[in-house]
Amino acid sequence: PVKPKPLPDVVEEELEYIESSGAQYIDTGVQLNSETDEVEIDFKITGVNATSGIFGSRDGAYACNYSLHCTAEGSFNMVCDNQGSGSSQHRFSLNGNSNTRYIVRNSRSSRSLVEAGTSKVVGSDTQTAESFSSTRNAYLFWGNVETAWQKAKMRLYGCKITRGGVPLRDFVPCRALGGGVETVCLYDKVTKGFFTNMGEGAFSGPV
Repeated sequence: PVKPKPLPDVVEEELEYIESSGAQYIDTGVQLNSETDEVEIDFKITGVNATSGIFGSRDGAYACNYSLHCTAEGSFNMVCDNQGSGSSQHRFSLNGNSNTRYIVRNSRSSRSLVEAGTSKVVGSDTQTAESFSSTRNAYLFWGNVETAWQKAKMRLYGCKITRGGVPLRDFVPCRALGGGVETVCLYDKVTKGFFTNMGEGAFSGPV
């Protein structure tokens, strides 16, 4: 049998980012609530060849949909929406650029995409969505959805999730050690725990 990889227990080095090849993802352990939760993600898409989940979850096409994905054509769809609202009311789509770093902020009352390091707002929406709670954990580098999204090829520089202003997750890319084995993963400053790859292969970091 394959010997399981030791879980990390100490941060060896904080990294600028962790990068996925399109096979890795992370389960945040958070079931999002539209009424109280806000998400901020600092990321860069490195390649697109199919609809790819960047973050989030949804129970159905228009049900408890709190997510961000990139289409095969390279546009971003950002959603905070529930069944019955009409999918176009609480989402926006826009053309992004691969290898451009963005910061996305998503909440019940607003969604925005900003070029990192600038004040340039690429797109935004300020319509308030209905109240809903997801029954699925939100993923990073993928979407925990009922359909076949691909995992994203991307770099993640950081991600924060708050509930009613109280931090739930504050993810920092890192290289961690456990049992003498190095792991590139995310360290959460809130739970003081490590969130490792749930997919295939391994995340990479800056050389």
